[in-house]
Amino acid sequence: MEETTRLGLPWRMLKDKLVRTDPDTRLVRYMDTFDLTANRGGRKSDAQTVVETLYKNKRSLEAIFKILDKDNSGYITLEEFSEACQLLGKYMPNPMTQEQLVDICRLMDINKDGLVDLNEFLESFRLAEKSLHEEEHMIAEIKAS
Repeated sequence: MEETTRLGLPWRMLKDKLVRTDPDTRLVRYMDTFDLTANRGGRKSDAQTVVETLYKNKRSLEAIFKILDKDNSGYITLEEFSEACQLLGKYMPNPMTQEQLVDICRLMDINKDGLVDLNEFLESFRLAEKSLHEEEHMIAEIKAS
C-alpha cells in the first residue's frame, strides 16, 4: 500500500480510514467495506440519509482524495485520476475505458476548471448516493404497485 500510494504512510495508519475491520480480530471485513448501508461494525442500519452517509464516510473520502492527489496540490488532475483508476482496473473484472474515466472526472469537475478539488469530490459522492437512494425508492414503489 505504501508503494502504491507513494504517501509514505504505513498501512496501519490508512487502514481505518479506507476499510472496515472486525473490532475483535482487526482483520479487514471485505464483504461490507464498501457497503454504504452497513455501520462500522458491519451491521446494516435501518435508515440512513444521504447526509449521514456522506458524513460517516467523509474521513474515508478525504483519505482517498489525498491518495489520488499525488502532487499534494489540493486538486485531482485528469492524469492523477486516470492513473489511480488504471491501477484499480488491474484488480477489477471489467476495467473502465479511458473515455469512461474522462467522463467520470469531468462529471466530478463541477466548476469546469479542469481540476477536482476536495469539495467537488465530496459533492460528487453525495450526489451519487442521493441518486442511488432515489432509484431504490422508485424501484420499491414500482414493486409495491
